[in-house]
Amino acid sequence: MVIVFLMPGIKEQPIVYCTRKKLKFNYQLTGTTTILEVRQCSSELGNGVLDVNKVFIPGTSLNGSCNEGHFVCSVLTDIAVGKPSIQSPTFNIDQASNAVDGDRGTDIITNTCSHTDTGDDSPWWRVDLTDIYYITTVRILNRGMDMFGIDESARLRDVTISTGITTLNISSFCGFYAGPGVLSQLVTINCLPYTMGRYVQISLVTPYLTLCEVDVFVVEV
Repeated sequence: MVIVFLMPGIKEQPIVYCTRKKLKFNYQLTGTTTILEVRQCSSELGNGVLDVNKVFIPGTSLNGSCNEGHFVCSVLTDIAVGKPSIQSPTFNIDQASNAVDGDRGTDIITNTCSHTDTGDDSPWWRVDLTDIYYITTVRILNRGMDMFGIDESARLRDVTISTGITTLNISSFCGFYAGPGVLSQLVTINCLPYTMGRYVQISLVTPYLTLCEVDVFVVEV
């Protein structure tokens, strides 16, 4: 699923991951003493997407089923900031690390964005999260109008997000964005449930990959 926001003027939506928590109370009689046992049942919902049809699916405990419960949700933080990154040949000084430096500006001239070189028809960019996670969401902040009034935002198209445990096998499909992009667009791609990896790679099949910022949201394995 792809969610698109335009910047500036639209607040970035938080990435929320929810787990269904349920408590089952069991009473045990031991002589004249009543022992109250509390057992927790939980059923994970795919990458924080709340499906109303699954809200009341029973979980299980050692002593039976849990038919009622509530959701425990937490706001995830971007873990890609400052992580090691690399890309196919770089244009000028627009290095891969510019996409994970925390700068939310979208003017490639006055702000910091990554940019692959001319002549590269299959550009890619990759970040090393330095550990293995379930990857829930990847966000891409597209380039905006530059200081000279040039709009190249439509270059963001046919974007594939892949993950992998090692750099030799980055083949797990996370998601796809067809595009074309527009100015200062924030594209949110929710990965398929249980997408796992240490490396996240963004690739195109057309020239020029420009990323003003990449956010990666994860859950521990």
